[in-house]
Amino acid sequence: LDVRGNHDNFNLPSLKSDSNLFASHSVQGRYHQRSYLHSLRLPGISVAFIAIDATLLPGPKRPFNFVGVLPPSEFSLLQGLAQEARDTHDHTFWFGHYPTSCIIGPTHGVDGVRAVMHGGVAYVCGHLHSLGGLVPAMHTRQHNGLLELELEDWKDGRMFRVMALDHGLFSFVDVRYNTWPVMLITNPKHALYHQPTRENPELTQRSSHIRVLVWSLANVTRVVVKINDEDTWRETQHIKGPLYVAPWTPSVYSAGLHTIQVLAVDDDGRERIVRQPFSLDGSSPSFRLLPRVFLMSNISAVFQFLFGCSVFVCTFVLCVFRYLHYTLSRSRRSNICRGGVFRFPFIRAFVRKLWVLSSVDRIFWPLIIYMLYLPIGPWLIGELLDNRYGVIFSWGTFVYGSFLPGSLTFAYGFALYVVFFFPFILALAHCVDCRMHSIFIEPCTGVLHHACKNLPLMLPLMMQVFQSYLMYLAYGWLCVLFAPIRSWAVVFGVVMWIQAEMLPAGELHSAAELWYGEQRIAVAPSNRRAQYQDNGGLNAWLRTSGAVDGASSNGGVASKSNNRAAVSNTEAAERASTSDNCCNDAKKVYENLMRSEEGSISEEFSSDVVGRQQSASSHGSPL
Repeated sequence: LDVRGNHDNFNLPSLKSDSNLFASHSVQGRYHQRSYLHSLRLPGISVAFIAIDATLLPGPKRPFNFVGVLPPSEFSLLQGLAQEARDTHDHTFWFGHYPTSCIIGPTHGVDGVRAVMHGGVAYVCGHLHSLGGLVPAMHTRQHNGLLELELEDWKDGRMFRVMALDHGLFSFVDVRYNTWPVMLITNPKHALYHQPTRENPELTQRSSHIRVLVWSLANVTRVVVKINDEDTWRETQHIKGPLYVAPWTPSVYSAGLHTIQVLAVDDDGRERIVRQPFSLDGSSPSFRLLPRVFLMSNISAVFQFLFGCSVFVCTFVLCVFRYLHYTLSRSRRSNICRGGVFRFPFIRAFVRKLWVLSSVDRIFWPLIIYMLYLPIGPWLIGELLDNRYGVIFSWGTFVYGSFLPGSLTFAYGFALYVVFFFPFILALAHCVDCRMHSIFIEPCTGVLHHACKNLPLMLPLMMQVFQSYLMYLAYGWLCVLFAPIRSWAVVFGVVMWIQAEMLPAGELHSAAELWYGEQRIAVAPSNRRAQYQDNGGLNAWLRTSGAVDGASSNGGVASKSNNRAAVSNTEAAERASTSDNCCNDAKKVYENLMRSEEGSISEEFSSDVVGRQQSASSHGSPL
């Protein structure tokens, strides 16, 4: 029994295509194009096996060929097969490539698919590969009582499953290849996989023997069992083939959970012990969380929710900072976010960077428009099938005259926001903040500074370049030219980077006033250095400073001293000495101003300058 999976369906325009290798190289593909029912009848029992083919039709190239879809026609076929199985068979097993969480049904999504399987014993599937072995034993029981059992792949994981029906009780074991002996305890069955709505617990409660199936490459020489902490092993009797039995008294174990152990040895010395819990009163352990999440959820709905949340978070946060900036700018506030949690430098710097980014029109609006475009507009145009072009949106794909609903596209979009937009926005905000600091506080120089500023921007852009190359390999050159989700994102990021590096002071002035205060940004340090690099500049600064204004308001002593008719040689010498001292002190004040974080003159230096100025003026020395 075999059925198609997504790897059989890559680049497949139709079932009649020559590239449909499943039709020519599989067993059932020669007789059934898609889903089918296989009947197994033995004396006293009949079992139906229903295959579910949920592969996309047409099947595009990877990566956007991951989640299965059941069109209305295929769904109706499955409903008919399910009814036939219930009417004519004792037990029904379902099998398919995709877990039910990865199938989109025509009605009620995955719930409709699970409802069709109501009454079945189990649904066995693959596709998730146990997440590369990270989630082994990916098993669960659906709300309708159906066991869903995903199995790691054979190609790399080398896993296979042995299943058995023992008087209507279903048991199974997952085995990694070359693990011997293989053992399956069928009575009492594993407590985790009880099916009270489908199985009669009295069959175990009234049973007379423990039953075990054992296989090995060599002749099995010994099979013994032990329950709980018994001191001795119970010998079993070989009945036929792989079946070994041992007598027991079920009433002794009528309450709670118990543990049964089986030890098997073969002629080549291979020895293995298997343990599993069992109960006779319906007690059962719980399925693990991760298997339940991956098998009982709706993967497409989860991806869609995550994608929507990522779009909302990115746009909403920037819009909130934009609104706060607009409100506080009109109130003429300054030196904001000083108390509370903002006392921590990291938090204050983080908020300031995003705030400043949101205040710049030429960066804020392109970011918002681009992020809102992705959930709506086309992502790429490319050769989704050989010599056939299609368009991919977040909500679906148009190709070969068909529409395929969005599924993996939502996961792809969510990954784009997490891997690209989140880090890119943070890196861009840091770049804009550095630009504001360079203009209004202190020019930032040095190789290390530029590396710390630009490297975080380069990393997400380089990743986008690599992803664009992968898109080219999948869908050709056209998707490189018309791919807003990949190549256009690189161009967009570079343009935003250049804008951040070349922002004029006017774009950042309102944010600088809020975060630094008006006094601090009155004159940019770079302009001060150019203006006051010589003594003439110092004099100009002193004339415009409050210190000189204070001296002038005390009577303009310096001007009057210039009008003295004559002075003695001694007075001239004193004037020269005093003027030199005053100039030196003015230099100290200037240097202190350049070092000052707030860009203002301390009272001590200001009063010193006033005193020196008055002393010089009283001796007639011009400053």
